[in-house]
Amino acid sequence: MQRIRSIGFDCLVFGVALLGCSESSIIGEDFVGDEAFSLFYADTVSLPIYTTKFDSLITSQSGRLLIGNSSDSRLGATKAEAFFILENLSESFSISENLKFDSVTLTLFMDGYTDYLDESEVTSTILVEQLNEELERLDDFNLYNNTEVDGAIGDLKLLAEQRFILATDRLRTLEITLDNQWGLELFEQLSDDSELSLDSEFKEFIKGFKIGFKETDSPFIGFASDSVSLTIYSSDNFTTPPESITYEFKVGFSPYYSKIEHTEVPEELAEINSLEDEISSNLTNNYGVIAGGLGYAVKLDTDPIRNSFLLTEDLLMVTTILELEWLDEGETRFLPDTVQVNFVNESLFDVGEQTYYMLRSDGDDFERNRNYSIDLSSIVSLLLSFPLDEKYYLLLSLQDFNTSTTTVLVGDRSFNSRLKIYTVSNNE
Repeated sequence: MQRIRSIGFDCLVFGVALLGCSESSIIGEDFVGDEAFSLFYADTVSLPIYTTKFDSLITSQSGRLLIGNSSDSRLGATKAEAFFILENLSESFSISENLKFDSVTLTLFMDGYTDYLDESEVTSTILVEQLNEELERLDDFNLYNNTEVDGAIGDLKLLAEQRFILATDRLRTLEITLDNQWGLELFEQLSDDSELSLDSEFKEFIKGFKIGFKETDSPFIGFASDSVSLTIYSSDNFTTPPESITYEFKVGFSPYYSKIEHTEVPEELAEINSLEDEISSNLTNNYGVIAGGLGYAVKLDTDPIRNSFLLTEDLLMVTTILELEWLDEGETRFLPDTVQVNFVNESLFDVGEQTYYMLRSDGDDFERNRNYSIDLSSIVSLLLSFPLDEKYYLLLSLQDFNTSTTTVLVGDRSFNSRLKIYTVSNNE
């Protein structure tokens, strides 16, 4: 345990925004032997809270296609659209000339993610459009939340506009019937005389798809990328009775990604574009913003923690608890059970070499103890072993940062956020 010194008789007084303290208590001889110890509890050291932002998030390896639109008084307006392309069945694939085209559909399987928790049903309209150019990955083989694809510029061909109801069940399969003339053209191109025998030729014809909601205010919904399929339905009229035959095309190893953009940015967040930018909670109504998809994260300066311990000696640290109060955003806003914590240096390199987690408490009926909390003892030990002329931070994000629009607002010292330090000292 880290050794620190007492600077008071009944409580620890620190030189950084100490809001309260508890009385000492004597741990009995039958517990620690012949010596008597005092237990000290400092409540609380203020930690400066800043909102920062990742300049981009990879969404092409997430396994999820995310769509939705929302408007928030604190966060502004957010829009998510999904892009993908399909693979041909095989190099030698073609459709027999005996078959007659019936229809073509796009199947999307909801993976259970949504930010909407209300029990009432919501009706939304999903749009399926064909890109103008083939969807391809960038040079680094990825696609990001802010990637602009050339094929999405200009008017896109509308292939389907279908309404569906989001009910309380979070796992549903949606089969959307696409434009019949477009499907017939695809069917004919895949016939025996087809020029689309190669996957590259097939993708050049297909180009890719964009899906999103028509409404400007709709829930965010996640679809499993590996379950997306395009199905051609056909029938063989040369059999009695006519035989129904289907062909199914999937994403496979083809490119896909979710574009998640901040269409209306609050003035106080407008200047944050990367992790090099930050804004104090003093300028954001005393809270910090963690927002999946958009890349907003919370950064906590650890200098007050280190300075507090450097002012003292001759005490043994028992534990250091960080509690950040979460702000209520209404019953329909999803809150994750955990917030991810990384211990980073000034270059934002992870020096802790592991990921920590803050756990959520819902609090009581009087909205007390409603926070995310974490035991920082191991991080404090690391912090005190590092050079004093280097700065370190706690960076707070989400486990599904790249695959959701989940938002958490955490308050600073103006709310009930606090750092609680427990120590013991030998009374000599």
